[in-house]
Amino acid sequence: LADAGCDVTGCDIAPEVVAGVNAGRAHVREDGLDALLARVLRAGRLRAVAATLAADFHLIAVPTPLADGNRADLSAVQAACDAI
Repeated sequence: LADAGCDVTGCDIAPEVVAGVNAGRAHVREDGLDALLARVLRAGRLRAVAATLAADFHLIAVPTPLADGNRADLSAVQAACDAI
């Protein structure tokens, strides 16, 4: 979204992830991600914070591992919703 011109604020509960993203260091490995991160930070369209903020919309991206019976464990989704 930031690369498409939107102003994006990312929120993470891990301070090291927030600091890393703001410093241009991605906490996950994906081809082209470091260059993309550098580009949107340089353009001022992305920032990372540790606390949720008011927004027009929230996009939640959290792990949903499979639990018993191949059902997705949605506890991280619920925790993110509660934080908002």
